[in-house]
Amino acid sequence: MKLDQTKKTISDYESQGYLVGRVEGFASVRATVSRDLWGIFDLIAVKPGAPPVAIQVTGAAGGHFAAHFRKMLSRTVPWRGQSLHVIQFLLSSGWDVRLEAWGFRTRKGERYLAHRSHHFTREDIEDFT
Repeated sequence: MKLDQTKKTISDYESQGYLVGRVEGFASVRATVSRDLWGIFDLIAVKPGAPPVAIQVTGAAGGHFAAHFRKMLSRTVPWRGQSLHVIQFLLSSGWDVRLEAWGFRTRKGERYLAHRSHHFTREDIEDFT
């Protein structure tokens, strides 16, 4: 059974009342490498009364979570002649920023779906720098 982590994340957030939009794209119809929003995000989720959520989705196996965690914290983009730290800017703008990871695990011969999630805070940025 193949797992589509993005579809699973969309389903999870929609079940919580969010409207979810996919913001990653591909350079061309035949491209196999995606382009994430600001080089990080796959999804944006919004719901009345809650801050908007920027979401990076990955697999849970082989260090993907840790690699994406570091990538997200280190990502900057040029803005008004400066280097803008994306996560810091979104957090200070009232957004939630999350990393969601899904993958199958096996325990005692039983296969199950594992989920790991991280909700970024200003402390993550301070600890990383």
